[in-house]
Amino acid sequence: MNENKTERFEDVKPIDYERLAYVDFKLFFTGTIKRSDMKDMFDLGDAAASKVFSRYKDFRPDNMDYARQQHTNTFNRGAFKPLIEFGAELALGMLANGFNKNKLTDRPMQPYARVGKVPNQLNSYEVAKITRAISGGYGIKCNYISNHSGNHDERVLFPFALVFDGKTWMFRANDRFHTGDGSPFKHFHFSRCKNIVELEKETAKDHEKPIRDKEWNMQIPLLLRLHDKLTEKQKNDIRYEFCMDENADDLVLTEKLSLYWILSRQWFIDDGKRDENSFYKFKLINRDVLSI
Repeated sequence: MNENKTERFEDVKPIDYERLAYVDFKLFFTGTIKRSDMKDMFDLGDAAASKVFSRYKDFRPDNMDYARQQHTNTFNRGAFKPLIEFGAELALGMLANGFNKNKLTDRPMQPYARVGKVPNQLNSYEVAKITRAISGGYGIKCNYISNHSGNHDERVLFPFALVFDGKTWMFRANDRFHTGDGSPFKHFHFSRCKNIVELEKETAKDHEKPIRDKEWNMQIPLLLRLHDKLTEKQKNDIRYEFCMDENADDLVLTEKLSLYWILSRQWFIDDGKRDENSFYKFKLINRDVLSI
């Protein structure tokens, strides 16, 4: 804290706490914050937003620089010290769903418990390097500990989107030096990225940009039918679980082609690609959509 200031951050009024926390969050996890961000979040005018930034600098004078040409406050990579320690999963949830001031304090509105949380799975400082790259449109290099390959060599990735399957946080990225079959666009687990370095001056080439990711951009229709190996009781249970009409056998939805593999495992979908003796809830009727 600035030595000329006697006020402690913990003692500021709740509304000021929320605004300063938002500045801290945006800087750390996206790399920038503008006055327009404060207007969108708190309905503040330019003068009021500037006062918030000034007050933030009272507590953390070295955390941000001002880029005059872009009229943007930017993350000071060499000296940043968070005002609030955001947990990585909390931050990712806010990046995906919007900043939630109610989550700044651990006071749920109703009794709540979470089952099966892996301790220390994600490091917020490492996660922030990736989320800043997503916001800034630049690359990262890292060692990726894949469970499908023994190749843990350094990779250059261009991340562009977050993915959450209800349990695990991932990001979609282009792997610049991808070799072998398949697309260079893949899902990567945050927890498997090691030795992350931001490449702020390295941007994606045309063929590495999200618009070139066919599987990410393509929505496919899925015609799912209750599996014929299910008992009638099992079918009824699944109808309740998926809010299907009484006696209905079919469920129709659309999903990104790149996310189908997650859905198929979570919903136990038989698409002919796995052991036919496994337990399945649904059969994919229009399997041809997977080979588009």
